[in-house]
Amino acid sequence: MVSLVVELPQEWDSHPLDGKGRKERVHLVRLDIDSPEYRDVQERFMQGIPVGRVSISSIQRVQNPSMYRSYVAKKQSMDEKNGNHKNERRLFHGTGYHNVKEINAHGL
Repeated sequence: MVSLVVELPQEWDSHPLDGKGRKERVHLVRLDIDSPEYRDVQERFMQGIPVGRVSISSIQRVQNPSMYRSYVAKKQSMDEKNGNHKNERRLFHGTGYHNVKEINAHGL
C-alpha cells in the first residue's frame, strides 16, 4: 500500500489548539472582502443569479485537513481512472444553519 503525503493548501491559516493542546479538527476562516480568494468565490457563486436577488454578507473558508486529504486521494484516483478530464466541478448548495457544523466536520 502506497502512502499518499498530502500538503495542505498554502493559503490555509494555522489551526488553533483546543483545550487539550491539539489542533482543532475544523477551522473556519473569514475571508477578507478585498482578497483574491473572496472575489473568486463571490464571482463563481453569483454566476447565474439574477442581479439584486442575493447579497453576500461574508465568506468563510472551511479548513478540515482530514476531509481535504480524502478529497485529494479521491481526485487522484478519478484522474488515474478517467484521465485528467474535468473530473471536478465547483457547486454551491444551501442548508439550514443547524446543519453547517456537522457538514463542516463530516461532509455531505
